[in-house]
Amino acid sequence: MSTLLLDRAGLEVRSDGNALALYEAGERRGSVPLALLERCIIQGAQTRLDSGVLLKLAEAGVTTVLFSPRAGRRVATVLGPAHNDAAVRLAQAHRVGDAGWCLQWSRQIVRAKLLRQRRALRTWLAARPDARKPLTDALASVDAALGRLADAAGDADEAPAPADAGAAPLDIPALRGLEGAAARAHFAGLAAVLPPALGFAGRNRRPPRDPANVCLSLAYTLLHVEAVQACHIAGLDPLLGFYHRPAFGRE
Repeated sequence: MSTLLLDRAGLEVRSDGNALALYEAGERRGSVPLALLERCIIQGAQTRLDSGVLLKLAEAGVTTVLFSPRAGRRVATVLGPAHNDAAVRLAQAHRVGDAGWCLQWSRQIVRAKLLRQRRALRTWLAARPDARKPLTDALASVDAALGRLADAAGDADEAPAPADAGAAPLDIPALRGLEGAAARAHFAGLAAVLPPALGFAGRNRRPPRDPANVCLSLAYTLLHVEAVQACHIAGLDPLLGFYHRPAFGRE
């Protein structure tokens, strides 16, 4: 499955059976079969298409994402047919009110993220011995976070390092702090292996101030869209969160 990115000024998109036809200056330049698409990204206000194209995309289950031409942020998402089983959303809402279950689920999510950060740092360390010191420091921070998480879960076998026995209970706000500390360590490791000319010294956004952060912001936005799409396909409401609590307008 593929992503179709439409960002060229003067481009017109028309529906042509089970495909999208692409035109420039009235001349047909090519076509894209809908069966090959998973998502369509429209960047800017220069691409012309009618509601029939959006309808075709939605019917084919292709998620369409509209980006602001100035801010580079997601403005709207057009999804396919909704999941019709209300029982799924009712069960989800019930879980949102179960604080113990939400905490257990959140620990699993954060643990999975930290394990992948550790894997990335180890991969970079093997490939870049010249950056051993910052990568080793970053690894130590992520390992310490995993140790703290394992200690809170009561399973010391989950972590490579012991945690502080006198640490406070790991509730969800503390879990977010742990996740944030590991993220800073991970990005410090990334800064050590990226070319200095990119000017990457850590995560920044709104707007991102260097090429690496531009790529990260775009990737996170597209990943967010995939998560929202997966929620809708499964019949879940992306506004009802277990780890990040429900907030107005925030999926």
